[in-house]
Amino acid sequence: MRMLRRLVIVAVALVVASSSQVGAVNVAQRCEEPIASSQSGRAVLTPGVNKASLVQHIGVKVSLFHCLPANTTRGSGALTATITTGAQTCRLFTASTVLKTSAKITWKNSRTSTLAAVFSLTGSSHLVNVKAKVTSGVFLGHSAVGQFRYTLVVSPSSSFGHTNGVAQACANKVRPNKFGRIAIKVIDVHTTKPFVLS
Repeated sequence: MRMLRRLVIVAVALVVASSSQVGAVNVAQRCEEPIASSQSGRAVLTPGVNKASLVQHIGVKVSLFHCLPANTTRGSGALTATITTGAQTCRLFTASTVLKTSAKITWKNSRTSTLAAVFSLTGSSHLVNVKAKVTSGVFLGHSAVGQFRYTLVVSPSSSFGHTNGVAQACANKVRPNKFGRIAIKVIDVHTTKPFVLS
């Protein structure tokens, strides 16, 4: 009986170890940082979002740190993308919005991964869920997922009392290059879930 029990324990341990190894093999790269309390990136909106419905050009750059295994990438990289939207108002940030674009990761060792990416904004919770597929470069054919939280930054950065100025921007109809314009021009980004290629 003792021998049978030992054999069962050994068999279970082998199954667990095998499952762990399979999971590890499936993960091509896992970037754990920057931590949520640190800003990991920024998106710049041109001409900026307010109540006037306008096409937006969004330049995104997000840092990816503590990426493992590091032998393929040297442990870090930068995710960049340029997104052109349809005409947008502040509904871009208050309603669920899906933005599709090409993105690129430039790794620390200068290798690159090009991705077909989908950025899904969740609305008032201010989260961005990223799903992507590597279409060329290192990790070709792998899928990628990540999640970020964002904070809206209003320009001009005048004092809005105890508010961040977002409500004032979203009520402002002044168009670009006109006096009195207030708009959301920047999105500060924080990592909430690891960026994983598998």
